[in-house]
Amino acid sequence: MPESNNTKGVGAMVSWRMAEEWPDASYACVNLRETYAPDEIRHAVCVRGDIGETLRQLKTL
Repeated sequence: MPESNNTKGVGAMVSWRMAEEWPDASYACVNLRETYAPDEIRHAVCVRGDIGETLRQLKTL
């Protein structure tokens, strides 16, 4: 697991499990440093960047 902080890693693992188990689920990760989604997740988007800036850009689409 690429996370260095175990607390963050536990939250990600729960989200990954849910996204893997639910066939229509999507997983999104936005982080300044590291982004990762396991290959088992069918629909995943990972964005390396500031979440505020990312959301501002998505709002203009």
